[in-house]
Amino acid sequence: MLQMSRRAPKRAFTLIELLVVIAIIAILAAILFPVFAKAREKARQAACGSNCRQIGLALMMYAQDYDETLVMRYYGNTASWKDVMAPYLKSADIYRCPSNPAARRPDALGKYAGGYAMWLPDPPLAAVIGNGMAYPQPMAGIAYPASSLIILEHSYQWSDTGPYLQYNEPAKDPAAVPGPSEWNSGHDVAAGNIIYLDGHAKYTRLIRTFDVRTSDGLNEWRFNPDIVYKKLSYMRTLEDGLRKYGR
Repeated sequence: MLQMSRRAPKRAFTLIELLVVIAIIAILAAILFPVFAKAREKARQAACGSNCRQIGLALMMYAQDYDETLVMRYYGNTASWKDVMAPYLKSADIYRCPSNPAARRPDALGKYAGGYAMWLPDPPLAAVIGNGMAYPQPMAGIAYPASSLIILEHSYQWSDTGPYLQYNEPAKDPAAVPGPSEWNSGHDVAAGNIIYLDGHAKYTRLIRTFDVRTSDGLNEWRFNPDIVYKKLSYMRTLEDGLRKYGR
């Protein structure tokens, strides 16, 4: 008589073993998710940097086409530097930083993404600051183009900017997108990509734009704080805010 072989019953996982596996998965997720998030943000920061380099190149091309004179911030009440620069860029999407919360909606004129903003003082302020500042700005009046900024990231909805704008944590100015600060770039509350007047762009902390000085005392905003702050105390608004929060 043939005997049928008996298969041993499959052993199931116990509740404790399942809990151990779940705990291990949870620990791995807690370790890896922040790493993935940082990697994703680094990629976005790099994409934003690429946007800024293309805008910087376009700025230089515009200046060459217009007698070595830079584009202006606004043209009446309906156009900004973004309108004028658009023909020099392959796409208007270059104005959209993938991290900046201000880029998720149009800027104040309603045409292009917010986030990138230009610093070029108007004639009265340029006259007080001096140091070759003018509006419109000839390239010949810029003594240190590689250390003179022109476009920064912020969370205000305007296409222009300046050191007279607030810095609070969290943002309090109603003109800015709600968030951790008015100068939140999405990469950091107080750092972002900056375009300089020789066309290059780099990621840097905002406070460095005040701390880095030329041999004649000019910061990256192209003024000497020791002189300008005595004449125009409101020009220290941003720097004071950054130092108040230890940025």
